Amino acid sequence: MRIHISALVLIVIVLSACSTQSETGSKDARLRSMSSAANARHAPSVAAAKGHDLGASAKPAPPARIVISAVALVEPAAGPTKFAKTEFAVTLATASSKPYEPNPSLGGLDLYALFTPPASTIARRINGFYDGSTWRIRFAPDRVGAWSYTITARDSSGTATTAANTFSVSDSTSRGFVRIDGKCLSLGGAPFFGVGHNTGWQYEVRTPGFDVMTANGENLLAFWMAVPWARPGAGSETWQAERAPLENADTGVGNYQQEAARYLDAVVVDAQANGVYLQPSLWSHGQLRSSTGHRWGPGWYDTNNAYATALGVSASDFFRTSGSAKGSTSAQWRYQQNYLRYVLARWGYSTAITGWVTVVELEGTTGWIVNQTQATAWCTKVADYFRANDQYRVSGLKYPIATSRSNAPAWTGAGDQRATDSYRMQHDDIGIAEAIASDTTTMRLSGKPSMHTEFGGDTTAIGARATQPTHLHNGLWAGVATGACVSPLVWTDGGAFPLLTDPTAGAAMTQQLRRYAEVVGQWPEVADPAAVAATLTAPAQSRAWGMIVPVANAQRGFAWTQATSGVFGAQIVLVHGLTANASYRCDWYDTWTVGSAPLTDYSSADASGTLTLTAPAVTRADIAVHFARQDPPVALASRR
Repeated sequence: MRIHISALVLIVIVLSACSTQSETGSKDARLRSMSSAANARHAPSVAAAKGHDLGASAKPAPPARIVISAVALVEPAAGPTKFAKTEFAVTLATASSKPYEPNPSLGGLDLYALFTPPASTIARRINGFYDGSTWRIRFAPDRVGAWSYTITARDSSGTATTAANTFSVSDSTSRGFVRIDGKCLSLGGAPFFGVGHNTGWQYEVRTPGFDVMTANGENLLAFWMAVPWARPGAGSETWQAERAPLENADTGVGNYQQEAARYLDAVVVDAQANGVYLQPSLWSHGQLRSSTGHRWGPGWYDTNNAYATALGVSASDFFRTSGSAKGSTSAQWRYQQNYLRYVLARWGYSTAITGWVTVVELEGTTGWIVNQTQATAWCTKVADYFRANDQYRVSGLKYPIATSRSNAPAWTGAGDQRATDSYRMQHDDIGIAEAIASDTTTMRLSGKPSMHTEFGGDTTAIGARATQPTHLHNGLWAGVATGACVSPLVWTDGGAFPLLTDPTAGAAMTQQLRRYAEVVGQWPEVADPAAVAATLTAPAQSRAWGMIVPVANAQRGFAWTQATSGVFGAQIVLVHGLTANASYRCDWYDTWTVGSAPLTDYSSADASGTLTLTAPAVTRADIAVHFARQDPPVALASRR
């Protein structure tokens, strides 16, 4: 049957479903013990077991065969558009006792749709999920035209599949999904460079709000998907339920906290509506650190991680994926895959999500301390799962996911992105530039997009401390000047590291992010996969970093220079390896003042291909310059 979509009418289709016999299987010993109470409810009664006749009349009735009784296209009301959320609500005639378990042989329910694009016979599988009251399927079509689809539900009673139906997708202005392009990121075939901050465990991650972020040039927010210590039964505050881990001590393993899931729904929808991109972290170190035995202090694994409280898995064993029997899977890895499937099914559709961080600061977990090889292998398996199951973000077998460690840029890591968190210069306003630049340069040696998922300046330390916004400013510029795939993300926790809403430092920090976005947004070399590190010479008491696109007839690039003492005005930077005797336009940027226009100069490379750049006589400690080859050469009389 064909579905005709009205702009104002919710269409509910009652469908006849064909059923086939499902597969059956046995549970492992641990799963049997966990579900013994549920099994008892379906066992024959004691009276029947003691009766004289144990024939057919004494056996329990078989479960009703699964039926899909209705499917409704609930969003968008005006009909599907390219890259926008297309959501179906699915009604089943029978309820599932394990709605978050997708394996029918373990008593669960597997709901999915097969979407076939226009002019294609290759269907794409998108898994469904249960939101606490309704079964849903969320999908983002990437082509305009008529799509066909079927929806299938499987449980222990059999399989039900709807008849093929269609819907029509209209065009939109969306650029689609962020993907990996060499050492950079791209969006809709054009370079993408995120500018933003990290709110980590904040009870409200939208601090400041997304409208404020976009007004000040930010387009990227990193955050933890959960507060490690948040627990629905621990208090009456709303955040206890909304920011709890999806699996926590109250829900148990394999059950998902729906207040927390609805909060994440709202964050994703709000971000997409405001043009903000998201980088969620699946687990943080505190969630996976036990209460004793780690130099970072106690974590919340023993008290609020369902794998400990419900499954009995120790923190040191969280990363184990193999079972005790040869070739088997551990119970924790099976549940972890269910969790990853749920995350992708519920939020993977959104173009707002750039990618994921598997674990924040892996060395802060107990499992890393006990077995680093096992922990790294687990992170690789998580990255492999996303790469194999996310229909939207894979490009050339590359997938935007990383695992972070603190001050460890040389760690080979897991995933197709590199990430580190930098705090070794958290008290040094000048030294933070060298730290960020050195880290980024090291990470880029991997050939992967590289980023600082956190860096910060401690403004409350006794003795040497950071001052804001200087610490933020220098970290930001060092990152882009050495080829980071996004801006270094400043950590904001409202304590030693100020929030962007802080009454003292917040406004000044926000202005630096705004100016940064203003300038780098004018430079096409930022996030260009063809860009390489420029070879520069800076004067004494100064340093310089930059990137260049080394195309012979269109050489262009940028550099950021920093005086380690005093000011940089009127000093000289040399750019090597350019075309001999070629003319270049040079635009000098005040990196501090919002709205200020660049000062333009022209210069020619010498016979060896070295370009001499003379900075304007400014009274700043740093300045940025963009240079591009000009053909034909511009007469030097037109300087400035």
